[in-house]
Amino acid sequence: MPRIHFTEHHDLPEGGELRASGDAAATELVVLAPGGTGGARAGRWSSNMAYLAPRLRRALGADTRIVELRWGNSSWRTPRPAFADLGHALTHEALTAPDDRRVVLVGFSMGGAACLANAAAPGVVGLVGIAPWLPGELPIAALRGRRLRIVHGTLDGELPLVPGLRSTSARSAVERARAAGVDASFTEVAGALHGLALPVGPLLAPMPRARSYAQRVTASVTELLRTPPFDRRS
Repeated sequence: MPRIHFTEHHDLPEGGELRASGDAAATELVVLAPGGTGGARAGRWSSNMAYLAPRLRRALGADTRIVELRWGNSSWRTPRPAFADLGHALTHEALTAPDDRRVVLVGFSMGGAACLANAAAPGVVGLVGIAPWLPGELPIAALRGRRLRIVHGTLDGELPLVPGLRSTSARSAVERARAAGVDASFTEVAGALHGLALPVGPLLAPMPRARSYAQRVTASVTELLRTPPFDRRS
């Protein structure tokens, strides 16, 4: 499937960058927050989001705006700069947003933590985590009035010598969210690892069960954007 065509690029105040596809005044916005790295360095455009974005575009249609982030500092050991990048991106997008805009945040791995840290932003109706890292110190209260959907591979973090992230923090986040009255769900993808695709030069190499993984993520995003109830509290 061809990659999505991004028509806008904007620098963020702390070194990150966003690129966007779709009308800046669209009533539906999907924001893609990538994973992180062990070292403190500028992030790269994510192969996982490059695989997911065109599938979201096909499912949602041309009227939905899709924004992807590149972190200024991609370290998951010091994630606050990434949290700030996402906050700046949401502030930028709010400049042209209609009052009835609905926003779904989609975070992979560390991007899940960045999404949770910004879930209380105006317009946000839900969060979709792709094998997300959701540490317990992040307040789950930000999700009150929103919905949480987590999709996780059954083999993620379970194989020796294969990088991954066990579902422990994600499952705990779902339990905490439900206890706080949040509509939250956890979906497994049998045989899937940590991610959707790996870069091979200019190409993408899908990881095991990538198509099923992307289908479940896309279904969750579509549900949160288009199935009431919506709560766009600030």
